[in-house]
Amino acid sequence: MSPARDCGFRFLIRFSRVQQRARRAPRTPSPQARKVRLRSRDLTNRHRCWMSCSRQQPCTRTHSVRTHLARTRRPPRECTDKPRPEMSSFARRPAAPPLVRLLLLLLLQVFCAVRAVKSPTKSYTGYKVNPSSLRMIYYHDQTIAVVEIGEGKSLLNCELIEIYNDEEGKVMLKNLTRINKPLPINLSQMMNLISQCDLLDPHQVNPEEIKLRSIGSSGGETDSNGIQTTTSNSLYSGILPGTKWCGSGDLATSYFDLGPEVKLDMCCRTHDLCPSKVRSYATRYNVTNNSMYTKSHCICDKTFFNCLKKANHPTGDLMGSIYFNILRVPCLDEKDGKTVFKLPPQY
Repeated sequence: MSPARDCGFRFLIRFSRVQQRARRAPRTPSPQARKVRLRSRDLTNRHRCWMSCSRQQPCTRTHSVRTHLARTRRPPRECTDKPRPEMSSFARRPAAPPLVRLLLLLLLQVFCAVRAVKSPTKSYTGYKVNPSSLRMIYYHDQTIAVVEIGEGKSLLNCELIEIYNDEEGKVMLKNLTRINKPLPINLSQMMNLISQCDLLDPHQVNPEEIKLRSIGSSGGETDSNGIQTTTSNSLYSGILPGTKWCGSGDLATSYFDLGPEVKLDMCCRTHDLCPSKVRSYATRYNVTNNSMYTKSHCICDKTFFNCLKKANHPTGDLMGSIYFNILRVPCLDEKDGKTVFKLPPQY
């Protein structure tokens, strides 16, 4: 081995030994790091002293405080009887975990997305439970109700139709005159009728016949029973999984088209068919809705609130928390003969 090469190897061995000693040796903090560490310890001890004084207890200096004062050569700090400043409830509230915040942001994006699903007008299917029954037609504002009445004035079936504009409503009522004369009713009567319709069994309707009678189709798939199932990307369309009416718009082809979560879907369907509402970026009842979502009457929101509570479903609780707690969608109310917006209760 040449002398130069031997010298190089010896240098590498010596350098590696120096590195090993450096790793084993305790690190001495720099003066700046020591100053920062003492400063943070001073703040911690002062906070302890302040907390004990705020609780009306004698401020006792611990060994660490005495040691720190001896090192820094500062005079001891006396505690004053300053009351502890009150913190707001927002400041006391711990920050939500990142996963929860991400989930809330995604849900807000879903329900406030500009590319919300536009619900097409659902025409009357003409479905009857009993061919010899009588059909009556009632309407109020933006909702038409076609009810089927049997013997003894018993309610057999209901089909509610949503009106999207006044001209469309006039045409629809004119087309329904071939069945019976439409009768106007007030909001209270319409809400009572809707609540009675919700008591009917949704499974009494034959899905095959509704499928043949319904006009138009959506992006859902049809199972072996002929019931349209919710698409896998329904969440991206603004609709909660397992439903067709809960969310931004709907995926239903007719009034009878419900998702697997029937009870929850019926709650959302009833709320969507609220007779009195102001759609997004529209003016009605001398009030303007400048938000991305429809604002319904307070009676409809109260019915929706109670229905979600009664359903007792995790998805329904999520829907209620988003609608009533996060979005805080105002409802329409009458005050001194005028229509005003009113904040809903907490879910």
